[in-house]
Amino acid sequence: MTWHNLPPFLLYPALLPHVIGLCFKHHASISIITKSNPAFPYGGLPFASKKQMFDLFASKKEFLPYILIKTNQDYQIKLKEAKEFIHKINYPVIAKPDTSHRGIDVNLIHNDDELDKLFNKQKWDYILQQYCDYDYEFGIFYCRLPNEPKGKIISLSSKTIPVITGNGKDNLKSLILNSDIDNKNPLLKRFSDKLEIVLKDNERFKTLVCASHAQGAIFRDAKEYLTEELINKTDEICNINGFYFGRLDVRAENIIELQKGNYKIIEVNGATSEFIHIYDQKYSLKDGIADLKTQWNILFEVSVQNRKTKANEMTIYQFFKEYVNFFLLTKKVTGKLW
Repeated sequence: MTWHNLPPFLLYPALLPHVIGLCFKHHASISIITKSNPAFPYGGLPFASKKQMFDLFASKKEFLPYILIKTNQDYQIKLKEAKEFIHKINYPVIAKPDTSHRGIDVNLIHNDDELDKLFNKQKWDYILQQYCDYDYEFGIFYCRLPNEPKGKIISLSSKTIPVITGNGKDNLKSLILNSDIDNKNPLLKRFSDKLEIVLKDNERFKTLVCASHAQGAIFRDAKEYLTEELINKTDEICNINGFYFGRLDVRAENIIELQKGNYKIIEVNGATSEFIHIYDQKYSLKDGIADLKTQWNILFEVSVQNRKTKANEMTIYQFFKEYVNFFLLTKKVTGKLW
């Protein structure tokens, strides 16, 4: 295992002195980052409602349709609402928690039986979203300073879901271990009950529903694909009052279509979005930390410019309280913090 696969609680302490320095420099507490995106609850931190964040982009044709299904809804009502939504877009659909991170509890639902099982075990609010089966996924990190008319793309990354191809001889465990997948451990753990299966020759085994690095996806720096057309189209989509800093996770039919700005948005991330290009194996730990420092410099700059906005007023106590509650809920539902 390389540093690229370290959990955040081991990686981010190296960044802490820099963040503390930014707080002193700008005469602010860490909670100021909730001001980065006044249109998002909490600026788009992990405990913010995805649904409320998605609503800002709902009118964009690039954004995939979605619906929020609350835990405390009557079972028959939520089943009815879900089926009416799915009737318009067809199966499969993605089901993901309204407040979560790192690809936790993301499900691909293929039929009514799987939908019924999902609701029977539902412990937190889910977003159901139209599934996009394009093979190419990217993270587009967008930033616009509040005092500037036009934004820019400050990071572009490709996100690959590992696919294991059988040879008719080796079992799944051997195929995973001998693959070029960066982080094999999550896959070995997830498919522990399938590791002895022998895939047929050329049989393809897709390992993930969504391209989450923590779940075993492969991230690569993709800045060589940047074009003016992509930058302009992304600015057209993201240049919204109240959104200044965050990452779009998108899918495109191919690289050419991405470069034209033709993509579908599957996720919006706010204040604590990451420069995920740093998880490319070519980046050293020193390089990764340096780029994260740059990311936080920009985050503070945006947040300080929004300091006078009334949205997302939060004390340092409230900030950490919300984070603790978020992790406790994640632990309660999934049995793990990350």
